[in-house]
Amino acid sequence: MCFDSEQAILALSKNWFFQAGCGSTSIKSKKISYTFSAEGWKASYVSDFLEVAGSWPVAAENQMLSAPFLAAQAGSLPASLRPRFLVLEDGQGPAVWASLQVVSFNAAENIRETAVWEGTSGYLRKQVARLGNFKLLICGNLFSVGENGWMVRADLATDNAFFKVFTYFLKQAARCEGVQVLVFKDFAQELPALQATGFHPLSFQPNMVLPLDNAWKTADDYLEAMTSKYRVRARRAFRKADDLEFRELSLPEIEWNAHQLAELYQEVVLSSGFSLATAGADYFPGLKAALGSAYRVVGVYRAGELIAFYSTIHNGKRLEAHFIGFRQVCNKDCQLYLNMLYRMVSDGIRMRVSEIIFARTALEIKSSVGAVARPAHVYMAHISPVLNRFLPWAVRWLEPREVWTPRHPFHVD
Repeated sequence: MCFDSEQAILALSKNWFFQAGCGSTSIKSKKISYTFSAEGWKASYVSDFLEVAGSWPVAAENQMLSAPFLAAQAGSLPASLRPRFLVLEDGQGPAVWASLQVVSFNAAENIRETAVWEGTSGYLRKQVARLGNFKLLICGNLFSVGENGWMVRADLATDNAFFKVFTYFLKQAARCEGVQVLVFKDFAQELPALQATGFHPLSFQPNMVLPLDNAWKTADDYLEAMTSKYRVRARRAFRKADDLEFRELSLPEIEWNAHQLAELYQEVVLSSGFSLATAGADYFPGLKAALGSAYRVVGVYRAGELIAFYSTIHNGKRLEAHFIGFRQVCNKDCQLYLNMLYRMVSDGIRMRVSEIIFARTALEIKSSVGAVARPAHVYMAHISPVLNRFLPWAVRWLEPREVWTPRHPFHVD
């Protein structure tokens, strides 16, 4: 069986799908376990991480692909976001390990940016959006930005041939699950090998990253690197937060405040223009229990009341901004969001990381603290070759766009 032609796959799919595509299948209490095999390769596709934990690498350079993180996140994701895991094996044993997520997409519900639905074009978009829901199979983490989708065995790391095998099995799994669209996210570099398998490269909002200068030993060093305009702006924000208490929460405190953390987070989500899924109250204590000191939740208190929080994941030489939440009514008076960004910068300098990953949202304000835009390429494909031709057009037509002006807070040598 070859992997070189989508037409060959489709020609064989009707017969092969039922004989081998879902050859070993178990669906009990929504537990999914499929096995596939072809051309000397075997794939295990499961919903329960414990089924593949034995073959998962003991050490993962990327915290987001570590067994503790994946097990914890899988157990605390909302019902709308279903975890999946794929392990590919060749004659030498496990070769590719992938973290996947299945989520339903409904444009009318998931896109809240009002400009998308305004005017004549907005009316047409609404009509298209009513045509139905779509299920997405995402290789990567919907709750983070970065290459958090898979690991490859060292001898295959520079061999792009495995993409043909990888995407072939993913498409078979997608058909078993009734998924229409496959998504790979987020890559700093383009991947021609993935594009060669029928995936369309799409660039959405960039990833905002703050590289930390080795000369910054303290937060004051960071401020001194700014122009006077931005240094004054930062200190003004600090004064507005004089009556706020920033306190790292322990696991018992996170458990006690879990529902309030979820409410604060939801308040931010509802003000955004787009979301596919949101985390519930179980998410925060689940990650803390699994990751320990690598996962920090910092509560922001005013007069003893929790009004905001931010969370980060210490991931090797990177500090990754994770979920935040705050009372919108308090944000302007205290400049909550801006102060939380400055706090994350201070945390990163103290931890001696090389960069802070701020992710995709609120691009302009993140650039004002020094973050720069980096590409985060996304690749998408519809499992129908006919509909796949129109996929990039449909995505661009419905995509909300954030208009922003990059800021440059640092002295230029």
